[in-house]
Amino acid sequence: MNVLLRGWIGSDKPITILDLSGVPPSILNLIIGVLLRILYDALFWSRKLPEGGRNRPLLIVMEEAHNYLNDNFSGLASITVQRIAKEGRKYGIGAMIVSQRPSEINSTILSQCGTFFALRLSNATDRAHIKGAVSDNLEGLTSMLPILRTGEAIILGEAVKLPMRCLIDAPEKDKRPDSFDPIVYDEKPPEDSTTPGGWGVKRIISEKDYQELIKVWRSQNPTSSEIKNLGIMNRVSVISSNIASIGYDEANETVEVEFKDGSVYQYFDVPNQVANDFMNNPPDGSHGKYLAANIKGRYRYAKV
Repeated sequence: MNVLLRGWIGSDKPITILDLSGVPPSILNLIIGVLLRILYDALFWSRKLPEGGRNRPLLIVMEEAHNYLNDNFSGLASITVQRIAKEGRKYGIGAMIVSQRPSEINSTILSQCGTFFALRLSNATDRAHIKGAVSDNLEGLTSMLPILRTGEAIILGEAVKLPMRCLIDAPEKDKRPDSFDPIVYDEKPPEDSTTPGGWGVKRIISEKDYQELIKVWRSQNPTSSEIKNLGIMNRVSVISSNIASIGYDEANETVEVEFKDGSVYQYFDVPNQVANDFMNNPPDGSHGKYLAANIKGRYRYAKV
């Protein structure tokens, strides 16, 4: 147990991530409840020790909290989170509840939150849940929730002297979460597009596409195994309106394209001649047009 706790709260890294996305929903509440109870009890009873909660406070961030805090305290997770929300501050353990559906969070837990970061909420039930958890004189401010822009938030509570409406800076493009909207149909011309997907791209379907699909499904890892085996590829800069650099691994017949928006894609089974023409001497002088005409839709690809 001491080795387990050291890995969770004694690591030299500032953040420890416990990924429970693969846990079946039927036992998710119990598993999370046990984990939270272990953390709370450990920091509670060691509060006077150097590694205890008062000397090394811990914040537990609960993503997608509506999946396991939506009962009437009938589950272990809800019971433990309620205790952390009520008493944790005194012993150096805090809770951050993250959810897109606050109406599904138990109202008792939500009412114990001292600070709210409320982003755009269109659903009337969700807005009513937030209004019920804040002071009566702040209900007017919460009426702006449906009209907030992307990345804009209303901050209420103990963390700010006055309620405020603010715009949160987005992280750098290469550090953003993999949660962007799928490309249904790319409106840009093929030579200007930085995304090889979408129903507008005519593709040549290969059996290997579905073999790789089964591989990532079974491994529970969305990253293509072919990308992992290649490592970092050397790329050369090119003059293009949307392409920053191009690389080619001749042994694996893989082309790597870095676009100017920061995204990187690898195309597999690309012959040496096609790759050389693309990198060094595209017939019409445009790398983007050559990519659209000779590589996109013809060869398998994956995002790096």
